[in-house]
Amino acid sequence: MYRLLCKHIKRSKISTEGARQVWVDIEHYEAVVVGRILGAQRGRESGAVGVEAGFRAVREAATVYGFVAPKDLARFVHLLVGPAAARLAPLSPDDLYQFVAARNDWNHIHALVHREVYGIGLDHCLIS
Repeated sequence: MYRLLCKHIKRSKISTEGARQVWVDIEHYEAVVVGRILGAQRGRESGAVGVEAGFRAVREAATVYGFVAPKDLARFVHLLVGPAAARLAPLSPDDLYQFVAARNDWNHIHALVHREVYGIGLDHCLIS
């Protein structure tokens, strides 16, 4: 279920105003899946833990839609790809990049995000 949710989010263009609704929807889907479906399978704790970790990673990745300032978004992405990559558990950095690219304003902010995340900018160039 959560893979299907990821695929759907990546294909949609989401604005900063729609970020809160995406987050609420993810929490609702998680409650339905974990509460009803996995709740009926008592004794299979490992399956529930894996599903909860997947939804936690999707919820964490979906916070990229809530950032208004591109620099804040770039710092957050850099943090998730770098030192805090374990928080994305089942998602890869490529999945996170696809989440960010699904932002409504991606065409306007992608250069700044690339500069912040990959560390390539004019201040890193040396002309002699």
